[in-house]
Amino acid sequence: MVLLPRKRKSLTPNELGHLFNHRDIISAFYNVLVFFIAASWLLGAAAFYFLFRDFAKPMIWAVICGIMVYPLKRTLTGKTVFLTFLLYLLNKSDKEFKPLRMLRELMPIDVETSAEIADEVEQAVKSVFLVTVKMAFFYGMFTWLTHTLFAVSLVFIPSVCAAILAAVPFFGTYLVSFPAVLELWLIKGEPFLAAFLFFIHYGCSYVVDDSIYAGIKLTTPFLTGMAVAGGLMWWGLEGAIFGPLVLCFLLVLVSTYKILVVNSRNLIHKNGIAEQLLIPQRSVS
Repeated sequence: MVLLPRKRKSLTPNELGHLFNHRDIISAFYNVLVFFIAASWLLGAAAFYFLFRDFAKPMIWAVICGIMVYPLKRTLTGKTVFLTFLLYLLNKSDKEFKPLRMLRELMPIDVETSAEIADEVEQAVKSVFLVTVKMAFFYGMFTWLTHTLFAVSLVFIPSVCAAILAAVPFFGTYLVSFPAVLELWLIKGEPFLAAFLFFIHYGCSYVVDDSIYAGIKLTTPFLTGMAVAGGLMWWGLEGAIFGPLVLCFLLVLVSTYKILVVNSRNLIHKNGIAEQLLIPQRSVS
């Protein structure tokens, strides 16, 4: 028995319509278009990275680290990690903070003037962070010392609370002495020692705060305290850092204007002296 090959059945127009549905064609075209757009975007991003590698690399790391650290700042521990990480980034650079160096290179002014402006900004930022660290360290150690000398039971917790209130001054640091004052007065029966301990902590805030805030050279201790209070009202706990930073940046703008004016006057003066020196030579020739 010989098997003959079957004839292929021709497709009807309806069957061709089912095979080539217009929705499938649109979907395939859309997928191809998305592929080409994604490939073009990746090629453009790679070209931008290789052309501007020195600028793009720190920005990418800053964005990645910021995304990783920002969710942590909703808790008290996260806020400490957030501010500590910012301080680490400030001190990570060798001689000059990298964003400031890139900003200085982009400024359309001479090298000396841009270096002075970048130095003003860097000193302002570092002074704010260092003042915060000094306040926290001093009040933490001072509370630990006084509570140890007066032989109070609670020493560690008031010291930590004093350091936190010194860095983020929602309330005065003298409030942490209340448990020790109550213990000396009610339990140990020493009202004079209790009053002396309270007045030590209360008077220290009026003497030490001004001397430490004076480390921010661009402003006065009073303005720094007002900036801290305004920052706390506007930004919350981070306002203790951001408030003085905003104040310092405003003062840096004023000092930048002064630097530009002084340098322009010096340049005009030098050009005038040069022209006066060239006039006799022209007359002789």
